[in-house]
Amino acid sequence: VLPELRAAVKGVKIVFFTSNRGELIGSSKSEDDGVELPPAADFAAASSAAVHFALRGGNKVDTIHVGDKLYDIVSISANDAEGNPSGALTFAMEIGHDEAVEISRFTRTEIVLLASNEVIVSTLPRSDGNLRFANMFKELSAGSPNSGQMPKAMFDGKHYYCAARQFKTSASSLGILLLYSYEDSWQSL
Repeated sequence: VLPELRAAVKGVKIVFFTSNRGELIGSSKSEDDGVELPPAADFAAASSAAVHFALRGGNKVDTIHVGDKLYDIVSISANDAEGNPSGALTFAMEIGHDEAVEISRFTRTEIVLLASNEVIVSTLPRSDGNLRFANMFKELSAGSPNSGQMPKAMFDGKHYYCAARQFKTSASSLGILLLYSYEDSWQSL
């Protein structure tokens, strides 16, 4: 099933089926790019909130953290031939560097994706800023007062306006830090 699904939906890395009793029945992983994926049971555990929603007849989109990666998941209710609920089918697509670059182009900002206060993906070159990014994310996402001004920071010799938001997911430890270089805008004038 996975090769056909991957052809239809770019980026699907794992598919698994959970019975209506909550048991992981089967799974399929794609490691075409040579990167080993975490065990299907780890995906099942991290996606349990979405799976339980689907087992009640709904469909759920969520973002999860498994191993050292982030994944968008879709969990849909599955019915048997008579239309009775039989389980949930869940698909996982990695949110990696390529996806962060795409978001960066769209937002015209640098992107830092975090999980459990650790940088998972960043469009900035690797630097010693990862701890600073994590601390800045904690401060900004907590809504610390900043006298009505956009927070600013300097990384690798560039000045940035900064914004942070937690993802609205079942895992409250996921979020995004956006860094807008106002120097780049000034240089283009």
